[in-house]
Amino acid sequence: MSLFDRNKRYSSIFTGQNQLNVKTISMIHSTYFSNIAFRSKINKNYQEVLNSPYSFDNIVVLTNNQKQDIEKRFGFNNLAVIPHPCKITDKVDQKKPETNKLVSVGRLAPEKNINHLLEVLSLVKQHIPEVILEIYGSGKELQNLKKLVQKLDLKNNVTFKGYVDNVEDVYASSDLFLFAGQAEGFTMSVLESLACGCPVGSYNVRYGVDEMVQEEKNGFLVDFGDKESFAEKIVTYLNQTNEEKQYYRQAAIRTAAHYTEEKVADKWQQLISSLS
Repeated sequence: MSLFDRNKRYSSIFTGQNQLNVKTISMIHSTYFSNIAFRSKINKNYQEVLNSPYSFDNIVVLTNNQKQDIEKRFGFNNLAVIPHPCKITDKVDQKKPETNKLVSVGRLAPEKNINHLLEVLSLVKQHIPEVILEIYGSGKELQNLKKLVQKLDLKNNVTFKGYVDNVEDVYASSDLFLFAGQAEGFTMSVLESLACGCPVGSYNVRYGVDEMVQEEKNGFLVDFGDKESFAEKIVTYLNQTNEEKQYYRQAAIRTAAHYTEEKVADKWQQLISSLS
């Protein structure tokens, strides 16, 4: 049995005339496309796999939507869905969320669109002046984002926290986690947030968020780039009662419970057993 996700480096061993007497599973842990707007150009890391799919017994993707998109485009029938796992934190009941505290966790890279979140926050501030956004992570966009904070007069509302070890505490103590990325293979930060009982507000992008975030249950989704709707939904959520917010937090944990290590391990066991 061979499992690998470094497809660009190792897939050529198995493609073409495969004479190896071994079961093989390739894993796609990002989007299969590299052109975010049109999904026309194939991600170079997966070109050999997608050009010769039946050189592998199975190709594992992280979400049902990516599976359906690949099946529709290429006609494969050897795809399986196994998501990343998460742990349900034991700190949920220990941390009381701070009112009007929003959080973002991830690389400060252009494709993460943290600048969108700052522009959204400036709209939210018009209704909730005391709103705060804590941004965790590092990257080349830091200085540009700091300049935008000054331009939007958000210096009292935004703090850049850098890297943090105890990210579970960050999620558990926040009212709402925000995500504005353009495309993801799975959006692990969204799952981690839900596992800590922190609801999620996100752009509805491929892949993962629309399979984890349930409207008016554990968060909300908005069309990519619709900053006005994003801000409106944040304001609506923050203005809810503590009891209403608690409903969202409990729903977040119930969603994450579908992705525990035990349940994901069962999926792997079922797949491997089917190949024996």
